[in-house]
Amino acid sequence: MDNYQEKYTLESVDYGSQLRGKSFVTSIGFSAWHWHYEYELMLVLKGKVTLRSEKWTGSVTEGNLVLVNSKELHSIVGGNEVNLCGFVQLSPDLFRSGTEDKRQFRFFLNSMNQDEQPEEGIVSIRNHVSRILMCTLIEKEQTAYRLRGEMYSLVADLVEGADYDILMRRQKEETGSEELLDMIDYIRRHVAEDHLSVLLAHEFGVGEKTLYRCFKAGLGMSVRDFIEEMRVQQARKLLRTTDHDMPFIIDACGFGSEKTFYRAFQKLTGQTPLSYRKSDGGNTGHAEVRGYLDYERYEALDLLKGFLS
Repeated sequence: MDNYQEKYTLESVDYGSQLRGKSFVTSIGFSAWHWHYEYELMLVLKGKVTLRSEKWTGSVTEGNLVLVNSKELHSIVGGNEVNLCGFVQLSPDLFRSGTEDKRQFRFFLNSMNQDEQPEEGIVSIRNHVSRILMCTLIEKEQTAYRLRGEMYSLVADLVEGADYDILMRRQKEETGSEELLDMIDYIRRHVAEDHLSVLLAHEFGVGEKTLYRCFKAGLGMSVRDFIEEMRVQQARKLLRTTDHDMPFIIDACGFGSEKTFYRAFQKLTGQTPLSYRKSDGGNTGHAEVRGYLDYERYEALDLLKGFLS
């Protein structure tokens, strides 16, 4: 297993009765950095979210679609704006011709990035994703057949229309810089320390400008922003799993003041620490990964129909 996969949360995808894939609609609050074996297509139905991954970081707005590759480290942040997102997760087995097929596809599909759009456009792929999500929301026995057909059609469209590389063995590009991953692990282990970016630069023998370029190139964000996000992630865990008071949590997570803590927490989660604790973190699933919020099913259906019209 790749080194970074031992340090970050693996989200286990339960396919249930579906065909080597899973689809669902939810409103996103804040998800921790995580990875899964499945390919994940995210369609924003309403509002916008921020996707952070090894390959790309940026806002994904209404009607846009992004594919996160198998085993790609990523995080999703909803922020203060109301959002609604649809997800389709596909097993790598769906892209293989048989048990002896060891190929791994690495797709480049992002409707927010002009360089990662299929030549024939994103409409066909988005239509398949929309129909899959509608089948999931309708929950009728007859839709199981439609769901199966749409998933196979989606896989075919991805292979025929999207840009991709085929990997036959582990390549360094899959995980990014090993040094960056070591830096991330150092931050995780020393998140409570003061002046953490200075300590990090000293530990790895680099200047702060080099640190900035390394994190900006690898994660699309500055080292200071990443440290803040990791501190908020640790605070979320303590709020959810302990009875510690706010001063203890502020100190344990390395925030210099109560004001800094509240500002950072609300910016990244859209909630105050107290409301987050009372709502049990808004989690309905994997405790370390998901920050799912409630939504109206009929609103989601209406939005999906709009994408198909």
